[in-house]
Amino acid sequence: MTDDERRAQLRRRDHLRPTDAAFLIRRDKSTITRWIQQGLPAVRIGNHRYVNRAELLRWAADPDRRTRRRTTAE
Repeated sequence: MTDDERRAQLRRRDHLRPTDAAFLIRRDKSTITRWIQQGLPAVRIGNHRYVNRAELLRWAADPDRRTRRRTTAE
């Protein structure tokens, strides 16, 4: 399976594990983990966390995300 085929397959899922989320948006897994700590909604099922794909894409597309999150946390 090529990377493009895998990304197409992941785009059809509603919830993604951080590793798959990172692959989908071409970021490092640590970025997804940090976003979860900063407020990206995630659910824990057993020992695994999952993020909503639509919410993840909103976070990834928001250029002011980091500034706004730091400002509201202070």
